[in-house]
Amino acid sequence: MARKLSTALTTIRTNSNKSIQNNTGLTHENNMMVAKYLSITYSKILLPYQLQFLIDPNKVLLIDKGRQIGFSWTMALYAILSALQGYNVYYNSYNDRSGKLYITIVTKYVRLINESIAKYGFPPIVARLDMTANTIKFNNLCKITALTSDETNFRGITGHKTKVILDEIAFKDNLKEKLKAVMGLLVWGGQVLLASTHNGTGNEFNKLCTAVRKGDLPYSYHFLPIDKAIEQGLVKKICEKTNTDWTEEYEKQWLEEQVAFYGESANEELFCIPSDEAKGKRIILQQNFQVVEPDIIHRISLYIRYWDFASSIAANSYYTASVKIGFAPEQHELIITSYTLDKQRPLDTIELVKNIVALDGNNTTNVLEKEPGSSGEFFIEMMVNQHLSGYAIDSYQPKMKKHIRLFPVGQMLKTGKLKILKAPWNQEFIEWVSDFDGTPKPGTNDLCDCLSGAVDYLSSFGIN
Repeated sequence: MARKLSTALTTIRTNSNKSIQNNTGLTHENNMMVAKYLSITYSKILLPYQLQFLIDPNKVLLIDKGRQIGFSWTMALYAILSALQGYNVYYNSYNDRSGKLYITIVTKYVRLINESIAKYGFPPIVARLDMTANTIKFNNLCKITALTSDETNFRGITGHKTKVILDEIAFKDNLKEKLKAVMGLLVWGGQVLLASTHNGTGNEFNKLCTAVRKGDLPYSYHFLPIDKAIEQGLVKKICEKTNTDWTEEYEKQWLEEQVAFYGESANEELFCIPSDEAKGKRIILQQNFQVVEPDIIHRISLYIRYWDFASSIAANSYYTASVKIGFAPEQHELIITSYTLDKQRPLDTIELVKNIVALDGNNTTNVLEKEPGSSGEFFIEMMVNQHLSGYAIDSYQPKMKKHIRLFPVGQMLKTGKLKILKAPWNQEFIEWVSDFDGTPKPGTNDLCDCLSGAVDYLSSFGIN
């Protein structure tokens, strides 16, 4: 494919020799070919969540994002591709300094592109670059402009072939007025991109996210917490750029360092959970549990039961716990269908596990959490070979710490991707897991281990 594009670029260069010699800029046909060339080139470089945003045709794109995921560079490429395709692009953030930074990023991208297409004989897409200006003018007369934070600037913009990027809108006090001014541009076509990290629950950005998730607004919704970016290769890309060897252990350590750096702000800054909802260190909120009727069972195609075993029966020790989750593919939802929480002598615990595994039958995969070290491996082998032979058994060692694994669980509950089967035990279970705050709490921490472990295990197979 790259070779075909190179040949095509060379052919167009020859046919447009006069334009190139006079350095009058690229023709529309050439612009579109360069845009296609860049799209295919960057499709090999960008991560899936970045590409999905670039190809989204919806008139309004809502980006609910964490920090440190490389999205500023993606928005810069979005603007460049749009300008090459004949659009004027206007960028606006909550302060003027952000606009200058954005123009700097776009300028760096343009320089790389100019160098890339020069070897095919094309003139630069932008002949004169000036990082001190607030506008980048392309040779096809389209432009990328960073506007000041005054929303009245949008009132004077014509809507034909126009795209607007509103960045970090959760930090803008007069967002309603800005949106009123911007949305009028859609009458004549174009596209509006609304992006931000969170800033509590009371602002218009969070209200927009809630409305779009409920289906009340016809916007595209791109949910981009840092753990999703990592699943799609963010840390591997960082390692590639920094000449660092990637390992699962390094990836785990990298995320833990980010969480430690942001502290209590990690919910909001990294995992897209508004701070008012997180309530300090609370991650699982009672009001976010959605109860589903038992008829959902007929739509569940697979089950797993995730186990976490206690090492002691002392009064203040932890419990042996399990959480069973089903996956309904039509709704693409995970359903919590049952749980166990018990503290018994080791032999009695083994009997408990055997009985529950037998009741679940072979349509449930029982996942045993593997503790680090040789003793953990020995215990798993003993359980599988001596007590659970003939059943579907797997073992799993989570990559992240418990509180980090709980962030996506909290978000899935909030968005309705994780629900709970209606049953008499619901309130008791919800009270247990919603009490998690990062401090040692037997019962609560055991069930949260199982809940987060089950979701983490399923996500390793692409089910989340």
